[in-house]
Amino acid sequence: MNISVVIPLYNKQDYIGETIASCLRQTSPVDEIIVVDDGSTDDSLRVVKGIEDSRIRIIKKRNGGCSSARNIGIKEAKSEFVALLDADDYWHPDFIKTIRGLINDFPQCHVFATAYGLTFEGRVRNAKIRGVPKNGVIKNYIIPFARGESPLHVSNTVIRRKYFEIIGYFNEDVFAEDLEMWMRLTDNNVIAYRATVMAYWRQNVKGQMTEGKIYNSDLCFVKVLQKGKIANGPLAKYYKKALAKSLQCMAANNLRYGNLASALPFIWRKEALYPTSGLLRIGKSVLLKAAKISKLRK
Repeated sequence: MNISVVIPLYNKQDYIGETIASCLRQTSPVDEIIVVDDGSTDDSLRVVKGIEDSRIRIIKKRNGGCSSARNIGIKEAKSEFVALLDADDYWHPDFIKTIRGLINDFPQCHVFATAYGLTFEGRVRNAKIRGVPKNGVIKNYIIPFARGESPLHVSNTVIRRKYFEIIGYFNEDVFAEDLEMWMRLTDNNVIAYRATVMAYWRQNVKGQMTEGKIYNSDLCFVKVLQKGKIANGPLAKYYKKALAKSLQCMAANNLRYGNLASALPFIWRKEALYPTSGLLRIGKSVLLKAAKISKLRK
């Protein structure tokens, strides 16, 4: 089966070379590498153009965000399957080999993924993913998402291209568009999974496409979950915890960039829905730190 790689690119001159190199080092070769430049202002494009391989195709567009770049790449892909990869992440040499194994073993599925690691300043830790098979089908995404870290991240996921015509493309108007996409897969039995770390997600990289934004799009998760009638069904407890996690995510990202006023509503809503012991003790130090960041940025 043919696999195209889609890489949205924005100001990743320090990482894009290694990202593409990890594609070219695959023991089971990819068929196409589409790099969609989202209006980079650094030397990212020069780095890509300096890599000689006939499988690399560059598409340039005006800056419009990661989702718009990713969607263009998906629509331009010529292969039956699309491997998603961020411009600062990278793969183990056997990632595509593992994915092709999943496709062969679970041909009824449309989404294929492996476990992943998170890297920060040279250190790597495996994502804490719970409730997934070692090698099998995830029956409902909401359960492992509620119990631990998401089993799906953009750079560990390959999707059958035609499946986008059924579930739609990445939402270009929200933050955490990948999580919003994964929520659409809830209760569909379409995800084949191998619990072996084969992809690596870099943390806190300068110039990330979401850097500096005010995060206020938790409602996208609510709408997707409610559409699946999860809120009042047998998965209600997982829905509640998943919603609390999304609210916490919004609060954390606002705090990260010193947006204290935007973070507070998410914190209160999250605690009202799913109280955390020790909130006042832990929250006080976090909020004070955020307040200092806000002052420094003014």
